[in-house]
Amino acid sequence: MMGTELVLGVEQEHDLFDGKRRLDFQALFAAAAGRASSIPFRNSESAAVLDAGYVLACDGWEAELATAPVPALGDGCLALAHEVVRCRTHMVDRLRGVGVPNVHGYSTHINISVPLGRETEIAIALARTVGPALILLIESPQSPGLLLRPRRGRLEVGGEYIDREEQLAAACIFLAGVVHIYLDQPALWASFPRPVLKRWEEATLRPGIYLPHDAYGESMYVRGRAARLELEDGRTTTAGELLASCAELALEGLEGQISALAADVLWNVVRGDLQIERDSDPGEVTHSSGPIPLASEATVLRQLGNAEIDPSMSTRFVDWEGVAFSWQGPSGPPLIIGVPWHQLRKFLEDVQAEGVSNIVGALGPAQPELNTLGQFTSAQTFHSVDPAALSQEAQAGKQGGRKQEVIPVPIPRATRRWLIPLFIGLITVVVILIGSGGSIRRILVPATPTPTATATITPSATPTETATWTLTPSPTATATATATATATATPTRPRPTRTKTRQPPEERPQPTACDPADPACNPPPPPTCLPGQCG
Repeated sequence: MMGTELVLGVEQEHDLFDGKRRLDFQALFAAAAGRASSIPFRNSESAAVLDAGYVLACDGWEAELATAPVPALGDGCLALAHEVVRCRTHMVDRLRGVGVPNVHGYSTHINISVPLGRETEIAIALARTVGPALILLIESPQSPGLLLRPRRGRLEVGGEYIDREEQLAAACIFLAGVVHIYLDQPALWASFPRPVLKRWEEATLRPGIYLPHDAYGESMYVRGRAARLELEDGRTTTAGELLASCAELALEGLEGQISALAADVLWNVVRGDLQIERDSDPGEVTHSSGPIPLASEATVLRQLGNAEIDPSMSTRFVDWEGVAFSWQGPSGPPLIIGVPWHQLRKFLEDVQAEGVSNIVGALGPAQPELNTLGQFTSAQTFHSVDPAALSQEAQAGKQGGRKQEVIPVPIPRATRRWLIPLFIGLITVVVILIGSGGSIRRILVPATPTPTATATITPSATPTETATWTLTPSPTATATATATATATATPTRPRPTRTKTRQPPEERPQPTACDPADPACNPPPPPTCLPGQCG
């Protein structure tokens, strides 16, 4: 059995259109959710738990659905993919009911539980081993790149919109297998091929590892399975061969713990038609007809959504860590009841059997405020709750969400042969430059920072520009010869034009407080330091 119990959940974001006109879901949310009030959910300020058993949220202008967490064992990943189809079908019907004729998929985020405090470690481990396999399983040729985002107690893999149920199930099975092996089977983990990670960037907007098209050399977004990859041991392979090897190892680690059907689904996708090798629109949303059974894990969200527990209780916060209820007793101000997710089902059963007043009376004196996820240790009461703080913490990665550990980039054997002569040559250049006087120059931006021995980036470039720093050592410099870094905004996923014939994608329009073309409009600042050197 798994030493670490894994659960997975899926979020999918959707653009809304009326012909070619993009619609703002924020203006439609109250009507679509069927309620005037909302709760925060992760990076969204407006969300609601629907009686259909999922969370509907605003992510900017986009409509986002989020499933309940589902165990990875048995047919769990198959059930999760089926649950996504069910939730999506319900959401599309609901949106059409409020005047949205066209729903277009934008992105998919697969979340998997990981031990608290090891989120960044696991993200780096996956980037250095199975990153190419995840790209082949999730992405499309139009995608800007894959995101691995450490979150509190979970890892979020952000990629292309996945409409096919079988493909989504395969990606979940594969992710569950490799994370399980990394945590519980170190000997098997050592058998995984190690591709050379040539380039990565710290993601903008929200922290994480961004893997661009050339992260591993040849672009899999162009060549698919045929892309050539260098391995850390000096050999080369293709992306397709690496995917097959990693899938075989993932299923070996899950042997006896998932069904034969689940294993077949993964193999069918690995050996079959990959989305990244198709020139079709990945955002086309298939509308399923007929009833789809509710996943058992979603019944808890359904109870929260239709308030069938107790009319005096209302949901103030929900996430994987737990749920916060507001309860109005017979007298006095409302109390907040915080319940960990793993105790939630039993808590709701007890409330229905004994009544909320009796349950609350047994929880002891109320604490001042529920404002951190660490307080979800057992069911208890509070005088107040800060849902925004809880939601923000749920989105934060290790160390509060901004500090990102550097991924060590291995040096292939073929490179080591000329590394020493190159280093000697660089030292010679340093000596010459020291003789001519040290200086620091910034290319493209007419600012002149104070010379130091260590290059520190503080660019004023807009997110669409690249600010390049070149360091020429001053007399106080160490043996490091040069340091060059770039600061760019993480590319966004392109949005298609809403026409019946396929046209080149438009640049993603993000709602802003002012016109980006206006010189008076200040864009969001790019990163203020090199990845891995952020204090």
